[in-house]
Amino acid sequence: MTNTLAARKYSQVGVASQGVNASPSRLVMMLLEGAISRIGAGYAAISGNDFAGKSRELNKAIDIVAGLRASLDFEKGGKIAKNLSNVYLFVEQSLITVIASNDLKLLAECRNNLSTIREGWTAVVNQYDQPSEA
Repeated sequence: MTNTLAARKYSQVGVASQGVNASPSRLVMMLLEGAISRIGAGYAAISGNDFAGKSRELNKAIDIVAGLRASLDFEKGGKIAKNLSNVYLFVEQSLITVIASNDLKLLAECRNNLSTIREGWTAVVNQYDQPSEA
């Protein structure tokens, strides 16, 4: 994934600009957190019968997940990239279904899938992406 592509997607969905100088792995983690947050806001909107809010939040989550999927490097990532692509595509399609159906169970499944990926990225960032001491 390129820093530029991830940063552009990050800013397009309205997440704070702190990601511009972040490492690629930290950007992925921040994007995942943004998508999970939007899904949570969508869940609350559905529960509160705020259907305009639901659409807004879940569409932003779709944009983030689509950006994550578009930034995968299949050449370097191999099978892992393919598996992530499949999960991201499932989440995108499921979020579209949730917008139409208000299916909270499916929405929770999307959040759980992204949370599992985020846990893996958190481990990567914590192990390999520590700032060097000057």
